[in-house]
Amino acid sequence: VTNTSYMFYGCSWLASVNGMADWDMSNVTNASYMFNGTHITDFKDIVNWNTNKMQNIRDMFYNSGYLESIDLRGFNTNNITNMFCLFQNSYKLKSANLDDFVTSNTTNIGSMFYYCKRLETLSLNNWDLNGVTTISNFLYFTEMLTNISMKNSDYNSVNKVITQLPTRTADSMGTLNVAGVDDISQVDITTAESKFWNVENRIKVVEYKFNMAIVWGNTKDLIYIFGFIITKKYISSPFCIIY
Repeated sequence: VTNTSYMFYGCSWLASVNGMADWDMSNVTNASYMFNGTHITDFKDIVNWNTNKMQNIRDMFYNSGYLESIDLRGFNTNNITNMFCLFQNSYKLKSANLDDFVTSNTTNIGSMFYYCKRLETLSLNNWDLNGVTTISNFLYFTEMLTNISMKNSDYNSVNKVITQLPTRTADSMGTLNVAGVDDISQVDITTAESKFWNVENRIKVVEYKFNMAIVWGNTKDLIYIFGFIITKKYISSPFCIIY
């Protein structure tokens, strides 16, 4: 089997599929639209599929109307290039954990969460979006989204997501966690804040020598570094802490 696209397309009363964990998916290249429109709420059985040859998963979970949370950590995306509309119209989806998705070969993530209007928490830790050419409408109409994590990603990938952030309000700000992001000084904090998103964990040690730490930082919070308190103000250039 090389093609499982549209396998359960439009099976609107399908709530579960027995034995999926044992399926041999090693030769499948196309799984687009596979669960489109089903009522399946648990996809843990697909996480360990052999997807080394899979390239296309566009619309795979499109219109999963009963899906409230999904955790696809461990799902092999090494060779997947197309994730277009992956969760579009999954309007009950509240949380998605896609940590460690290998996205270095992915070119299209456009409309991935389009109209996931109840999505609140999104985890994209370790994502690499440098090869992505289509990201438009990535977070379109995710009006309840308030928490995104992109720990240990690179600044260019973070900036691509920042362009897609839904605009919050001053009394209901969102949080974007960028702990461990390389070259934190290049993160487009200005654009994020213009959309009422706090960029958290922006302190990054870029050099440590003897008793001095040279740190890039930009924070509104009280943060301890090496036992010292950084006061509540913006820091827009390197500074040193001597201890």
